[in-house]
Amino acid sequence: MEKSNKKVSSIWKKIETCWPALCGRESISFNTIKDKMGEFLIKREVFPEVFSHFGFVVNNIEKSIEVLKKFDRRYSIKLKKELVEAYKVYVGRIIFNGKELEFIEPAGESFFNIFLSEKGEGLHHLAFEVDKIDDCLKKLKAQGVELIDKEPRSGSHGKVVFLIPGLIGKMCIELFQKYK
Repeated sequence: MEKSNKKVSSIWKKIETCWPALCGRESISFNTIKDKMGEFLIKREVFPEVFSHFGFVVNNIEKSIEVLKKFDRRYSIKLKKELVEAYKVYVGRIIFNGKELEFIEPAGESFFNIFLSEKGEGLHHLAFEVDKIDDCLKKLKAQGVELIDKEPRSGSHGKVVFLIPGLIGKMCIELFQKYK
């Protein structure tokens, strides 16, 4: 059992050591950063319909899932791994402790690959679903928000854009509109 605890620490300890994180002089938790990012969007007249998930960049999705299984054996975690060509990544999603976790494994040159090279495995973004992504993107562009995507791309669950709100370093916000 001791050995599996060491494995668990690989990604989860890196994540836990970041929380609570500092935002200016304020110490914040996962829920607080989710709320702050939501407020950031609302102040810019981008109104999320719902908070969707936490996005983690990892070296290997399957190994990360195995770590979770060892961390909490109550979960029978089934994963569908798919290639998202527009971002040159593999993506897998699970529900863990009531939260959707998205694991992103770089499959080529992308900003996800750069994140992994510079920071290692860890929390990359929080995702919010929106109704009209093109309108949201126009508002954000007009307000000078730092955008990774200039136009929506085809993601694993809809039309997607990434932006950097500047609240916690280079942590991103993902906005997506489900395919209809």
